[in-house]
Amino acid sequence: MSKNQFAAALALSLLSLLVSPLLNNVRAQRFPVIKPAKVVEEIYAMKKKNPRMSAAALAAYGNALIRKKGYDFSTLDCAIAEANGKNSESGETDYDKEMPFKYDLEILRRGTMTFEIMVNNWGAPCGCTFDLPVVQIQEDKWTLFANGMPVLMKRPKDFYFVEVKMLDKTFRKTIKTFYKPMDNEVIGISPDGTKIYTNLSYDDDINVILEISDQGTFRIVPRSAPNIIKKTVELTSEQTQQDEGASEIHHFKSKNKSYFLKYFAPCT
Repeated sequence: MSKNQFAAALALSLLSLLVSPLLNNVRAQRFPVIKPAKVVEEIYAMKKKNPRMSAAALAAYGNALIRKKGYDFSTLDCAIAEANGKNSESGETDYDKEMPFKYDLEILRRGTMTFEIMVNNWGAPCGCTFDLPVVQIQEDKWTLFANGMPVLMKRPKDFYFVEVKMLDKTFRKTIKTFYKPMDNEVIGISPDGTKIYTNLSYDDDINVILEISDQGTFRIVPRSAPNIIKKTVELTSEQTQQDEGASEIHHFKSKNKSYFLKYFAPCT
């Protein structure tokens, strides 16, 4: 066995030792709880409390929070509300009171469980929105926090998250897909095309942004992080020769790199 094979086997053994206690803890409650991480709110609160805090220090603080409880991604449908006999029109706004919504989720290779999803307000301009604390998100699986621990699950077909598609030069073939939080504006891409960058929110700029990889992982980085391609122009339907509907196609380019990203405009 080579050194790399031994290291991989050891990592798998350690992971198997960790998974069982985590799932045992999750199963200990009749309805394991999923609640919003609210990391962005904590980052803004920290910056307000420490206005001279550097972008690097603020990014490190945010990433520690993400490792501890995830980062909120919002669904763009009403599956959770409908499973509890509600819809977008019955959304109630009470930011001081969390309400439980029961929903079945499948733990990968472990079976389906009923979880209790906590939310203050599920009404949204384009339907329903539930903030879910994610640490990784891909097309068929995701890892999110339940009972304060990361759990690998099968991604429900009923849950739709905002997609950012990288297109080829014909604008018809998708090269890869990124997933981003609902209203975050895409502001950049890495030179190798493996990461995109978004604002944290529409609020005041606090010099940190969200980096999202094509593997579905993410982290906070300083806005001044090097080698981010930020020069972009939004293309018209005449330029792309297709009916874009509510979506936008942005051309990010540098001296020798060029990428086309397609995504839906924020719903307001």
